[in-house]
Amino acid sequence: MIGYYTLRHTALSSLLPNINPDKDKQILDIARLAIAKPFQGNGYGTEIMHTILHMAVQFNERYIVLDAIKDVWHWYKERFRFEHLFDQDLIDDTPVITLLLDLYDKELVEQYYDE
Repeated sequence: MIGYYTLRHTALSSLLPNINPDKDKQILDIARLAIAKPFQGNGYGTEIMHTILHMAVQFNERYIVLDAIKDVWHWYKERFRFEHLFDQDLIDDTPVITLLLDLYDKELVEQYYDE
């Protein structure tokens, strides 16, 4: 096996407990994503992420969240525009950083919808 991933839906309120219940929504969570060490650096992770992003757009997901290993979180930021959700993750000695990607595309909305 070269790698694997698992997806699930999770409530936004599970990440942001102070959110207004009326604003709570389900978001796509990349629960697991891993590439076997001998195959890392060959583009397999990038291909998996492109597959996930394509599926998310097809299913009209607005947000994607994941917990990235601290050593590689910049990979998600640089390639896919994920942003860290909590500043404290960058300071603490926690092994993971929670990342969020907003899939909202203003240009597409303006192109296809009247205001």
